[in-house]
Amino acid sequence: MDKSFIHVPVLRTADDLPAWRRAVRLLCLSNDVWGDVTGNYNVRPDDPALVRLFLKDDRKAQAILQSTLALNLTQIVQNTGTALETMVAIEAHFADESLTNKVFLKKSLFKIQQHDTMSCLDLTSQIAEISDQLTLMDFQILPLDLVIILLAALHPRFDVWVEQIEKLDEDQLTWGIITKKLYREESRISRVTERVEAMVLIPVLGSSKPASKDLVGCDYCKKVGHLKARCWKYQKDLKLKRKNIKPSSAKDVALLAIVSEESVSASDEEEEF
Repeated sequence: MDKSFIHVPVLRTADDLPAWRRAVRLLCLSNDVWGDVTGNYNVRPDDPALVRLFLKDDRKAQAILQSTLALNLTQIVQNTGTALETMVAIEAHFADESLTNKVFLKKSLFKIQQHDTMSCLDLTSQIAEISDQLTLMDFQILPLDLVIILLAALHPRFDVWVEQIEKLDEDQLTWGIITKKLYREESRISRVTERVEAMVLIPVLGSSKPASKDLVGCDYCKKVGHLKARCWKYQKDLKLKRKNIKPSSAKDVALLAIVSEESVSASDEEEEF
């Protein structure tokens, strides 16, 4: 291992601890002194040569640990005698702060919500990143809990799809299976939206050019920037009520037909549901 490429960040706060520990481990392994840090060594006191070698390696390991500490932390290791004692003192110092950080990360995980313009890939990446941070801090998130967090974080446009997912057997509720289905559903919704816009987008005031987003408004949710055909609230409500609604306009008829068609196609493709 090339030691010149191993950068150990300065340890200042509990937030730095996971990355610092990983980098220190790599550097110590490359110097064959990680056993001194973990206490995983066996020195025979009656063998002076081995004792001298151990002391030499231990001093090297201590130097690696102490040289990467912020100045305000050097006092917590000034009375330690070995690399193992140094590491124990560092982790004990950050024990309370690490617990606080775990609580913060866990709260952040459950507060994640997908906004209108966030892709499903960005959402799953954000959840996975926080989960990985917690794992590095020895805080395990159960696979099923991770799937539940994802489903709860999804935008309301996925509500009907989530209801289908909830009917699956528990052995199918894995991160890999659910994310694959989610990306496919996102693509399906995108196709529906594009087809609806192509059918019902009407030029403003008779102009031959499409309407600017600044000039169009949705007469369903009353927000500016999109037409009723692209309104997620409208699409969701229409899908839930498609069996008994009475379309009041050509736009409603077009949207209802496409949503129904896509739903049938999705059902054929998703026989595993």
